[in-house]
Amino acid sequence: MVPQRFSTLKGLGSISAASYVSELSSPDKFANANDALAFFGLDPSIAQSGRGKGEGKRISKSGAKYGRETMFLAAGSCMLHNPEIKARYKQLKVKNRKHRETKVILAADLMKILYAMYRDNSEYNPDKLKSN
Repeated sequence: MVPQRFSTLKGLGSISAASYVSELSSPDKFANANDALAFFGLDPSIAQSGRGKGEGKRISKSGAKYGRETMFLAAGSCMLHNPEIKARYKQLKVKNRKHRETKVILAADLMKILYAMYRDNSEYNPDKLKSN
């Protein structure tokens, strides 16, 4: 069952919400949002060799392929319809990020937002985004 509170997030469709819930199943399986992010494969991959820090711009792509795809597509829709996510997109573009890279970052942010909404059974609250 898809929580009705997901409909308070502008730009997130019912199919995207249902796909997210089916992939995640229960937020109780994860200790925090970062663990769920890793399950979706949207966490940064780190390839360290020698003395380099190994901080790359790639995602790990391990885990739920269809969930990752859904979050990527939902990020595009939220970018158009949600003013807070649109502002985040513009903020990242000012920092010379490419469009696809920015969408991946927004997909990760969206995944964390949905995780918190699902875990707490709460509505979307844009004020919580500004405090972080």
